[in-house]
Amino acid sequence: MKSFWGLIPRNILKYKKRTVLMGVSIVLAIALITSLSLVSDGMIKNNFKNAIKDGGGNYDIRLYSNDYSNIKQTRSDDLFNKVTIVSDVGMYNIPNSKYKIDIKAYDDNSKDILNFNLIKGEYPKNENEVALEDWILEKLPKKYNVGDKIKFEYEVNYVNGRTLKSEKIEKEFILSGIFSFDILGKDTSKIGKAYVNEEYFLKNLKRYDLQKISYVSLKDEYTIDDALIILGLTTSYKDIMYEPNYSKVDMIKTISLLNKIFNILFIFIAIVAGIVIYNIFNIMVTERTKEFGIFRALGSSPQQIKSLVILESIFIGIIFIPIGMIIGSTFSKIFINEIYSIKNILYIPLKGIKVDLIIGFLTIILGAYFPARKAAKISPMEAISSNNNLSLKGHKLKASLQSEKDKSIRKNFSFEMNMAYLNIIRNKKRFITTVISLNIIIIMLFSANFLIDTMNPITLFKRNFKYDFVLSSFEIEKPTNGIDEHIINSLSEIEGIKEINKSKDISSHLKVSKDAVTTKGFKYLKSQCNNNELELKKLEEGNYSFPTYPISYDDKELENFTSIIESKKIDIKDMKENPSIVIAQNVNGNKYTIIEEGDLVDLNIAKYNNNGELIGEDSKTFEVAATVKGKFLSNKEGNKDIVPIMSNKCFEKFLNIPNYSKVCIKIDNKADYEKIKNDIKLVIKDYKDIVLKDYKSELELNKKISKNLIITLYGFIGIISLVSIINLINVMNMSILLRKKDISMLRAIGFSNKQVRNMILSEGFFYGIFSGGLGCALGTIISFFIYLLTKSNIGYQIYWKFPLINILIVLVSTIIICITASLIPARNLFKESIVDSIKSIE
Repeated sequence: MKSFWGLIPRNILKYKKRTVLMGVSIVLAIALITSLSLVSDGMIKNNFKNAIKDGGGNYDIRLYSNDYSNIKQTRSDDLFNKVTIVSDVGMYNIPNSKYKIDIKAYDDNSKDILNFNLIKGEYPKNENEVALEDWILEKLPKKYNVGDKIKFEYEVNYVNGRTLKSEKIEKEFILSGIFSFDILGKDTSKIGKAYVNEEYFLKNLKRYDLQKISYVSLKDEYTIDDALIILGLTTSYKDIMYEPNYSKVDMIKTISLLNKIFNILFIFIAIVAGIVIYNIFNIMVTERTKEFGIFRALGSSPQQIKSLVILESIFIGIIFIPIGMIIGSTFSKIFINEIYSIKNILYIPLKGIKVDLIIGFLTIILGAYFPARKAAKISPMEAISSNNNLSLKGHKLKASLQSEKDKSIRKNFSFEMNMAYLNIIRNKKRFITTVISLNIIIIMLFSANFLIDTMNPITLFKRNFKYDFVLSSFEIEKPTNGIDEHIINSLSEIEGIKEINKSKDISSHLKVSKDAVTTKGFKYLKSQCNNNELELKKLEEGNYSFPTYPISYDDKELENFTSIIESKKIDIKDMKENPSIVIAQNVNGNKYTIIEEGDLVDLNIAKYNNNGELIGEDSKTFEVAATVKGKFLSNKEGNKDIVPIMSNKCFEKFLNIPNYSKVCIKIDNKADYEKIKNDIKLVIKDYKDIVLKDYKSELELNKKISKNLIITLYGFIGIISLVSIINLINVMNMSILLRKKDISMLRAIGFSNKQVRNMILSEGFFYGIFSGGLGCALGTIISFFIYLLTKSNIGYQIYWKFPLINILIVLVSTIIICITASLIPARNLFKESIVDSIKSIE
């Protein structure tokens, strides 16, 4: 028995070519799984990193209050793991500059929760110390170093009743340190941060009704949803406003979706790997049929034969699975490091190692088990006389080939094609498994093409960024802010600008009648109350008020709505002269309201005097001129639910908003792009709240993102294709190997080399036409289902069209690949003479 089991390492070493062939397929499959696990790990980590950057820190919930005694209770709440309280201090306007410094008081936990990174010096320990953000330090009139004294005359804004008050305070600080603060959108910000300690606030500013924010992270046993429910039921928090870290909430949803997608990909890869490994081991067992027959004749039991094959496969897995892991990790480091920042070349996440081992050994054992079971059932005499092919069942073939359906298919075939068709009928299982593996690739290719066409950052960018330059301002509700007519006139004088489109939007509330609110809308409004008794009472009294961002356009832009509104047309002139609006609702499924044409709604907005001071709230009644069909997405992130749309003139006349939030510019084709860009910068250089974006710069940014997406998707499809093509070559090689005697006999009775080659090419053609045709059909259907599933669940309009070009390309490519794969093993047939080929088999 000892010598029998000693055959395992001897066979692995003796049949090196066969072992390497099996090893290559295993290595490629494991390398693919490893790369996928690294990308999965990298994408999840990047999403977490981006969520932390987007929110400015690693926290779960923000709680707001102007009462310090109320907000400080968060520090002792058992619900929270870490807490930091940030208090407003004031705003310092840098002289002769468009930049400002936002001074806030932070406690010691801030640097652990928020995205602070100390560059030089130290954080303030005493009340007369301040630390400044690195980039804003460079905007000050003179150069300051750590230890220098710096004087700020900052403005404290606080609310007295319903009136916004302000007071200027002058204070000299010692610059204790310099830090960076990582947050999304920082590059376009004109406001830097100043860090003072909590002691300064408590001694000097506690008497002011300033806002305090408590950033909290939850204990592991609580989810964000759990915590929000608990806060809503806790009476001590009834006077505190709170909201989740939406970036983190979205991140959790995204990671959940990514995990589902990658789990599906792992299943696809496991299927492909299983098919490849099954075919490889089937080749191994079939080649060794006579060998197993001799073992049986010498007394080996069927169980020993089965164990021999399975143990050999496990030994081969032990050798090649780690190699596949190393190659996959190296591949990821070289080709996708730029995307996912894989630092250690041999780093593989624990989940990836587990999946590698599970899929690797499971597919190897299952792939070897069924051929091993077949080998164990072979009788010694049958095996020795079998010519290594036990699947040739003449009576079954005869019945199949005599069917009317089969005859109608084959009647126009040449003799060579009939022989190729006969071989496919004789090896249906191998044919089906190979077609399935190729179909998986084609389906993934169609799905990837659809996703890239739909979600490609370049496609989305070009769809949304339709202008050469875009100016934005985010504080137009104050009469002193926004893009005014003086700027518009200056832009109009720039040579080369041919079109300027203007729009406005402000934060507001849309008040509707009780009858217009749906059940879903009522639940939404109730959730917005956060269990606040005052807000719930207003809701019970019939105050149905939805947060929204009304948006307005010029006449030309409004005319574009004609194609997407329920009515046949809208009266642009009436919308300019009267309080008339169009309503869009973007809620998936049931809408929040059943607002219809002719209904009256109220818009509530903050009211300011000419000096920009808040003096209360104003309400205006508007008539609904039309409603939008489907989705409408404006330039405001919060504009997702109900969107009032009106003319710019109406906005100014009835909401008292003279300035614009967004100006879009198109230039002549022959105009000097860079010169116009510089001219625009000169026009807005003295305006603090205006941001310029240009098409070329934004396109380059999106090209980089698009490149990463394409590399990731097509990289995996390419590797899967390589694995399946090697499988296809092995299958064709096996087919020729098992028929070597048959083919030699055909050559002996006059079959020319050309006819043999045509027969093998025909077999490759059948693999290609069946795989390509079925794969294209399934790929088209599945891409359409993906479209149906995603069109109402993502934040932009997507399209689907019949992929005729893709079908033709994939079909032709599949046929060419299959024919080429059949030619590679066919070359070895003609290296030996007919007599030598027959003798070698005997």
